[in-house]
Amino acid sequence: NGGMSGSLLEAGSLVFSPSTPEAERVRAWWSQGGATQSLTALSQEVGGGGARVASGRACTVSEMRRAADLVSTQAELFSVVARLAVVQTRKQGEVQPLLYMACQEPRPG
Repeated sequence: NGGMSGSLLEAGSLVFSPSTPEAERVRAWWSQGGATQSLTALSQEVGGGGARVASGRACTVSEMRRAADLVSTQAELFSVVARLAVVQTRKQGEVQPLLYMACQEPRPG
């Protein structure tokens, strides 16, 4: 249906119109033309010889786990839609960020 849904754990919170510096930067970008910008894929799926690789085979997480047990020398692509139930925010006692630094230039792979 093209809609979106989400949920929170009991201790979670959903903040509308946050006043953090990051949120202010995003709002400024959006109002200064970001709302009308087109998106560009930053990664490119390429196979041998530069040919575009077909998208991954749709499967469930359990099917992907079974396939991982049958490791071969041939690359396999899988496409899985999943819902996060728990996100680990600490690793060996250290706080882990819930973000990553994305590349800014298109790269193969």
